[in-house]
Amino acid sequence: MAGNKPLGNMIIGVSMDGTQFAQTLDGIKKEIKQAQSAMKANLSVLSSAGDEYATLEAKVQGLNEVMSVNQRQIDALRKKYKDMVETYGENSKEARNYAIQINNAISKQGAWERQLQQTKSRLEELNNTNKSFTSHLSSIGSSLKESQSRANEWSGALAKAFTAPMVAISALGAKVSSEISNISANIQAMTGATAGEARKQGNIAGQVWAEGFGESTEQVGEAVVKIKQNLQGIDDSQLKSVTEKALTLSKITGADIEESLRGVNSLMTNFGMSANEAFDYMVAGAQRGLNKSGELEDNMAEYSQLWAQNGFSAKEMFAILDNGLKSGAYNFDKINDFVKEFGISLTDGRFEKNIGQFSQGTQELFQKFKDGKATTKDVFNSAITDMKNMKNQQDKLTLASSLWSSLGEDNAIKVIQSLNNTNHAFDNVAGSTDKASKALNNTPISKFNKAWRELQLALKPVGDTLLNIGTKILTP
Repeated sequence: MAGNKPLGNMIIGVSMDGTQFAQTLDGIKKEIKQAQSAMKANLSVLSSAGDEYATLEAKVQGLNEVMSVNQRQIDALRKKYKDMVETYGENSKEARNYAIQINNAISKQGAWERQLQQTKSRLEELNNTNKSFTSHLSSIGSSLKESQSRANEWSGALAKAFTAPMVAISALGAKVSSEISNISANIQAMTGATAGEARKQGNIAGQVWAEGFGESTEQVGEAVVKIKQNLQGIDDSQLKSVTEKALTLSKITGADIEESLRGVNSLMTNFGMSANEAFDYMVAGAQRGLNKSGELEDNMAEYSQLWAQNGFSAKEMFAILDNGLKSGAYNFDKINDFVKEFGISLTDGRFEKNIGQFSQGTQELFQKFKDGKATTKDVFNSAITDMKNMKNQQDKLTLASSLWSSLGEDNAIKVIQSLNNTNHAFDNVAGSTDKASKALNNTPISKFNKAWRELQLALKPVGDTLLNIGTKILTP
């Protein structure tokens, strides 16, 4: 096979179409996605039933399963990294590629570990609260036996708070009030916000939930925390809109909130765009099938800096990725690796060595590139056009193999030639996220849930009053 590399008496094969290891790794990644999907489904059912304890227990179990599979991925990548170091050297692009994947997998493991510890802490808090409440009820019972006046005080306070027909309504208000209070406490603890800021942001989370977003108040609250931690410059005036968009993107791609925000943050940072623009590109990309391998957010987080540095705009990046996948690229990595390898070939002598095989226009652009007056993108587009115009298929293969090694083999020529095809799919992505949100929330069941949530939120002031009275009565 072309592109094989000798190692002693062995031949190590390298192919753009992927290897048995790549297929194994893809299988592990699919297991991670399946474990995440199963966890989300379980949490959705339990959260809808209002059982916070069971929801938290399910989340602990789900996170453990996800982390277990991800650890297998880390172990497999470390083994492959070691093989690449032994074969090509520690500073080789092959070894660096696996080092990046290892770091990303370890970063995710750390994020899931933090979620796990937070969930366990909340479970412990509930356990302690239940024990304290049971103990307090027992002491109240003893006090009531000893003092009829204490019983009269209890009854009188409750009578002032609500009458019998209001009990169910008050309970709904108390539930929402308690949940939003917990959100505010988490925001303050995890973002360093002041008590006043946290209360305001907790109320914003309640508004987002009432609009029909998220599976539960807990999920919406978690989204607000992650936004504050991952996206810079999002003030309270933007928080509601950004949270709704984050939850929409997560629902469309199946990725968790933090994973989605990593991709969005990378677009914002590397292309200088707003959060709204970044979400619109991500949603439009997913709708075009760019998330077919379940790695849209990961790839944006990992590679958008590469594209920006080489002179591509976000629109051009998405269009090229779309072209590549539609033309048969195995996954995003193959396209990203080609762009990376193309840029390296311009500076390590390979492109210059073969410059005579390209058109006069490409030769002039390459000279401008060396003089700092043209970008990698400029040479990239011109060189690919030249390859399209070559009549002899073998000449194309030989040139591509000389310039880009294994990345120029087999069906990769078809993919490479497609990359600079005209593609207007991402010319106008503005509003993509809002349109997707409306579609998701326009079903009969979504409209019912929204109305039901709005009613509960409207009862929050009643719940606030009830909890305040309860706190005063139960405080010794």
